[in-house]
Order: sequence, then C-alpha cells, then structure tokens
Amino acid sequence: MKKFTLFIAAIMASAAMFAEVTVEKLVQVTPETSVYDVAVSPDGSTLYAAKKDVSVEVYDAKTLELKGSLKAPTALPGYGSAVAVDDNGAIYTVYALISKWGELTVYKWADANADAQVFTKIGNGTDYGVANDFRCGYGFDVKINNEGNGFILYPLPSYKNAETTFVAGASVIYVPVTNNEAGTPQLLTLSETNWGIYPDVTIVDETTFWYDANNTQPQLCTLSLTDGVASIASIKSFPNMTEPVMAPHAVGITDFELAGTRYVAVGSNNHANTEDGEGNPNGRLFKNLAMLASVEVEETISATWLAQLPEGGFGTATNDVAAVRAAHYVNGNEAWVWTNAKSNGMAVTKITASSTTTAIDNTTVAPQVQKIVRDGQVLIIRDGKTFNMMGQEVK
Repeated sequence: MKKFTLFIAAIMASAAMFAEVTVEKLVQVTPETSVYDVAVSPDGSTLYAAKKDVSVEVYDAKTLELKGSLKAPTALPGYGSAVAVDDNGAIYTVYALISKWGELTVYKWADANADAQVFTKIGNGTDYGVANDFRCGYGFDVKINNEGNGFILYPLPSYKNAETTFVAGASVIYVPVTNNEAGTPQLLTLSETNWGIYPDVTIVDETTFWYDANNTQPQLCTLSLTDGVASIASIKSFPNMTEPVMAPHAVGITDFELAGTRYVAVGSNNHANTEDGEGNPNGRLFKNLAMLASVEVEETISATWLAQLPEGGFGTATNDVAAVRAAHYVNGNEAWVWTNAKSNGMAVTKITASSTTTAIDNTTVAPQVQKIVRDGQVLIIRDGKTFNMMGQEVK
C-alpha cells in the first residue's frame, strides 16, 4: 500500500492545474539518434519519429516505448526527414533539402508494416530558387482524407519571382492529391520578406495552416482553390510572449481544440545559442521547449501562456536544425501533445479539460460551443454565432 501511495504522489507531483486544464508530463526520453520530426496516428496509439539518419522509428505513443522502424526506401536519401500521417493512417516522409541540388521525394507507407513507395517527386532546389545555405524540409504536412483527397504542403524559405530569379522570402510547395494520386506541384509565395531558414508548416484544416521558421513568430495563413489553382496568404501573426523567457527562434506548432477552447503548443529552440553570452541575455543558454497557450483568433491572435512542454523544458544542447516539433491527439476532454527537440529528446504530455464535455460524432463540444464541418471547412459555433478557424464570423 505504501508503494502504491508513493506512486500516486509521484504522478500528482508531475501534474500542474491551471484555470482551464490540468497538464501532466507522462514520459520523456532521449533516443540514441536525433529526432527531427514527429507525427501521431489517427487513433493516437502510435508515434512516428523521423531521425537524422533518415530512418523512421515507431513508438508506443503513450509510453514512448520503441516498437521498431519503418522499412527503408530502396534509394536511401542522405539526410534527415520530416514525417506526417493522413486520415487513413498512411505515413509520409520527405527528406531535408540541404543544397539547391537535392531532389524532393515524398515517400509513403500504407501502414507501419508496408514497404516504402515513392508517392511523388516535387523537384529540387534549383526549381524553386533555394540557395545552398537555405536548408528546408524539416517540417512538411499532409491533409488527405479517407477518400484519398487533399494536399501536401512543403515549406520553403525562398521563391522564384516573375523573372525566375531567387528571392529570399517565404513560400510553400502545394501538391494536390486526388484519389491517392499526387498532382502537379504549385509554388506559392507567402512573403517577399525573409522569414528565416528551417521553415515548418502545420495544417489546421482544408483552408488554414501555420507557417513557422527561424527568427519569426508563427504565421496563420489561408489556403484557397479557384479552378484547381491554389492561393495562399499570411494574415495573422502569433503574438510575442513575455512569459516564460523564450529563445527568439520559434519553429514548430500544433493547434487543437479541447472542450471549446483553442490551444497551441509552440516550439522554441536555442539554435546558435552559446554559453559565452554572445547574443544571449545574461549569457544564458536557453533550453529547448514548447509553450502551451490558449488562444483566441479574431482581428488579431491573443494568447495566454499556460505551461512548458515538457515541464522544465528539454536540455540545452544547441539545436542545429532549429526544430522543436509538436503533434497532438484529442479524445473527449483529454488531449495528448508530443514534443521533440532533436538531440534533447521527446516527451508526451497529457492535458485534461476541467470543464464537462460531450462527444457528438467524435467531435468534442462544450455546452455553448460546437465544432462542425461545412463544405470541407471547419467551423466553430459559439454563443449562437459561427466562426471559421481564422476567427472570422461566418454568416
């Protein structure tokens, strides 16, 4: 009985209660090989970790116990990868582009036991105006439904202008997917301003995504289609947060709703920080971590800091690919968030809503809030009004 009591006390000590949610760190591990990206299966049971050595390892999502690896492609790439999962549980990777000569190949596994297949080839750095020192490809995403329809987004820290010359800006490669077949890639410009290298994209729904890169706050962006031609725009920036002290490099974000409240976990890494104090306040070497915050998206984005993920942050090893990735899974009034900081390890945190929720068609709702899908767009009904994921009221 004494051992059981001590065990319960240890669990309670790792959980923090906030006004809206309880945050509990479940597990934290440091794999032998650095992890570049993580993605979770649709049922929340399996975590996929893309490694620096280009392998993709398979973990139990809740315990972070290593289960095995995906079968390697026959033509093994030379550098680390990003990983994403579609609504059918298929796994996708695309490997990092570290020079303008690298070819961007998306691989697909139908499930964790399948062979790797080349899903599509989307070009190389020279096609998109990528300079040799503008690495990219550490964080792409897919949105493909159960019918095999959707799209892929691959972020770039640059683009080619009308004169086909290189511009240090921000852009994405959009690849439409129909009946599980990839279409022609489209290069879409977000900004002519250089938002930094190591960009990341996180898809929220069919019309909304986040673009995040080194030296910038995440940008909430829109995606629209007209006669099969995509267009994108960055319209809102995540606010600068004064608490906690965050490194000035935010790369990686996950966005989810729990019991009628919208949350994000935003990565913060210490890329290029040194212990001699150069460029760092008080000579501090920042820890790698993610910040959990509740957010409201209206004319601007407002955010309330809640917790560090994991509690206390990861280690202080300099993160040389500027990545603190995050993934999530929601079931009822509980959510699990997986965070990763390359050589500093991975962690899983459980977040429990304190308010009562009801599940309707696998959708979490609060008494005054409902989440619906209309014409492929996720909408929130709150206090009798309907809003899209950009916070705009929909009539």
